[in-house]
Amino acid sequence: MVLEPNIAGVAALLAEPSRSMILTALMDGSIRPAGELARLAGIRPQTASLHLDKLLKGGLVRQETQGRFRYFRLASAEVAKIVESMAAVAAPATLKTTRDTVESRALRAGRTCYDHLAGRLGVDLARALLRSGVVELHTDRWQLGPQGPAWLGEQGISAEPPAGTRRQFAPACLDWSERQFHIGGWLGAQLVATLFDRNWIERGSQPRVVHVTRLGQRHLKEQWNVESDST
Repeated sequence: MVLEPNIAGVAALLAEPSRSMILTALMDGSIRPAGELARLAGIRPQTASLHLDKLLKGGLVRQETQGRFRYFRLASAEVAKIVESMAAVAAPATLKTTRDTVESRALRAGRTCYDHLAGRLGVDLARALLRSGVVELHTDRWQLGPQGPAWLGEQGISAEPPAGTRRQFAPACLDWSERQFHIGGWLGAQLVATLFDRNWIERGSQPRVVHVTRLGQRHLKEQWNVESDST
């Protein structure tokens, strides 16, 4: 009897190109209808439904039904971390057109990884907080540094997750494009939510991409010590 987790089953689900594209489209933490996921993956709706059923049974996505429409999202932050980690060791995508090049640059500059910030902007944010003593890197996770509690309090962010929160506080998430760690978990989600609330970043026209606003260009450097060409 095999008692180990079924790693091969998860790997098989991710190995199919259309399914991996569906999961990637959901990496921004969004909830999308099956028809939109079919379009983003470049496949027929019937084919997308078959793939989504397999992902659902495999526990990689969750489904919400409204009337006759089905909506899907990633099952958890852990699924997003698996996808991001695999992207970090995968061969670079082949850029065939000018549009591919522009979209690739935008993804690398700044994007969401589930519900936290990734890309060059995400890594630069982590570096800034590290320099300021807000966080410290301990192997595979971030912890609050000596300035952490006070700084988070100034930003209106609690230094501790609410009771009952099951997510890790701040895992070190390996960024596939920068090959360095950005801040994930509960803390990462609070940071990116604050940036959106302050209108320092905004979503781009393609899935996952985020841009720094004019307001953010000024305040990210002045208030958060973020030095990045993404700003």
